[in-house]
Amino acid sequence: MAEVLVLVDHLDNQVKRSTYELLTAARSRGEPSAVVVAAPGAAAGLTGALKEHGAEKVYLAETDRTDFLTPEVDVLAGLVEATSPAAVLIGASADGQEIAGRLAVRTGSGLLSEVVAIGPDSVTHSAFGGAYAVTATANTAHPVITVRPGAVEIEPAVGAGAEQAVDVPAASRRSATARVPTRTFTPIRSRLAVSSRARSASRPGRSWGMSSTIVTSTPTRARNSPSSQPETPPPSTSIERGRDFRDRMSQALTIRSPSVSKPGMVE
Repeated sequence: MAEVLVLVDHLDNQVKRSTYELLTAARSRGEPSAVVVAAPGAAAGLTGALKEHGAEKVYLAETDRTDFLTPEVDVLAGLVEATSPAAVLIGASADGQEIAGRLAVRTGSGLLSEVVAIGPDSVTHSAFGGAYAVTATANTAHPVITVRPGAVEIEPAVGAGAEQAVDVPAASRRSATARVPTRTFTPIRSRLAVSSRARSASRPGRSWGMSSTIVTSTPTRARNSPSSQPETPPPSTSIERGRDFRDRMSQALTIRSPSVSKPGMVE
């Protein structure tokens, strides 16, 4: 029967409950094998509890490395290559999801995330708050599976608990720094300022910036001329200048167009 690797989640020399759930779930795929990555002298103390919950084999990897989660990924990747397991089970915690993703990339494995049940050939996801159950199957030989805490009922079963020491690789000098090409960007504001200039009708060559405002007012009623003839006042257009690009001064300019009723006369 093929092995199913189970990463042990522990704190203060105590195995977390989620690990016992993983050992129970692993029996549906093969022979549960616990993988303990801990500080020197701490791994052996966890073997008894793992054996009581069905671990047939316990891989002990002790290391004083402090790089974040990388020792776990290195140890699991080495065991996947050495044992070709039926699956790798990891708890769906924040750290567990990080380890699972990195391990899947490292080993070229399919990743089945946050499952609630594990079968011999497939897993089950809970969708839309439990309204739907979705069955998924990985098309790789050793899928990496993360299991939601509390999804599996713990079933104690005594296993052989055979211990086997595992060497932890030395920290590699991998770098995650990427070279980004240098690019030059033109500020958007400067392009808008050039395209939004208003030209002065009375002062050629003058231009105003984005803050210039042009308002056209159309009279709503007629008025009488000195000859008592009614006439319609022409529309008036006022331009409130913003910053002048030449003399840097703010001014106001009013332009009146010729009368509609008396051509050629400027009001």
